[in-house]
Amino acid sequence: MCIVALHTTTGSNCCDAATSSARYPFIMLANRDEEYDRPTSSSFSLIDDCICCITDLVYGNTWMGINIDNGNMAILTNVDDDYSTNKPTLELYNKDVNNQLVATEECVTETKKPAKIIRSKLLIDLLKHNDLMDHINECEKDWLKTKGFIIICGNLFDMNKDLIYFTNRIFARNEMGKPLSQWPEKLQDKLIIQSLDKNSTHCISNSFLNDNLWQKVKSLKEGTNQICKEMVTDDKTPDQVVETLSSLLNIRNINKYENNFISIEDAHLFTDEYMTLHNFSEELVELVQKYRTCTDLTEKYSLERKIDIHLYDRSTINEVFVHYKSRFTNWKSKSQSIVIVDAFEKKVYFYFRDVNDYSTMDEDLNKKLNWICKEIDFKN
Repeated sequence: MCIVALHTTTGSNCCDAATSSARYPFIMLANRDEEYDRPTSSSFSLIDDCICCITDLVYGNTWMGINIDNGNMAILTNVDDDYSTNKPTLELYNKDVNNQLVATEECVTETKKPAKIIRSKLLIDLLKHNDLMDHINECEKDWLKTKGFIIICGNLFDMNKDLIYFTNRIFARNEMGKPLSQWPEKLQDKLIIQSLDKNSTHCISNSFLNDNLWQKVKSLKEGTNQICKEMVTDDKTPDQVVETLSSLLNIRNINKYENNFISIEDAHLFTDEYMTLHNFSEELVELVQKYRTCTDLTEKYSLERKIDIHLYDRSTINEVFVHYKSRFTNWKSKSQSIVIVDAFEKKVYFYFRDVNDYSTMDEDLNKKLNWICKEIDFKN
């Protein structure tokens, strides 16, 4: 349940000090969510001598990078296909002597299959090419074969170029906007590709661009837009901009649920009254009712998985800063990133901090917890 918001001021009003900052034409905020024990670097790496990023240490991949030579930036979020019949995440890994997650042989073998196309490898290749759109089109067949994703990419050295959004999944919805399925459809022939509107704010998580049915997307998009327009001014330093924006990444329990941490471990409490009180969806209520009367152990396990996935969605769609824990997963916001383009200084500021050890981030902790920063100079 990663989430990304970005604000651009490269349209016709980019120099209108009343509505936006001429100094900061691009600001991006992101939380990366993953398994709590999945090891991730807490410092910047340089892949192939040009891709500045933070690496996932299980496979050495990344979800976000900036090419320090050509200015290309790309960030990826997952779009999950139906995994209710797959092994739970925590069963795909063992723990080493330091209690860190290590991929099982089954997981490693699957990843190393010759035909396997890895999203993060395509992301690195994309960042190396000067013309992003040309490369997306050239590799469209490969992108269609990978697991589900959303990518936003663009050139941070030249904000007059378009920012690009593309994905290989689509969510079917009815005329009222209600999802027809919990899971997306795979695109077979063509990616969805579009240029983002300039001088605007956008947000993605794990469904599609600016999905206002996801409370976290709506909340982060609106908050980013308001703060960038009203509080990010040319006299602020990049550090001050980060201080102004960072609390947006820590929003919890947007719907103000009575309890936003309900998991399958609480199944013994799931009376009809309890489910009404805690805003269970119709689909979730139906699954719980089946679970109550189920006697087959295999079917009961399957229902537990499906119930837990619904509860995971209920919790994580409701929060920008995520932490959901059950017997099947311990999923949380592991790190936070903020990227700022400074047109006056001709620099990109890439801020990062590790938040894996914190279940929540109050304002005091938000102010105390330090960011590391990589400064990238514009190159002609």
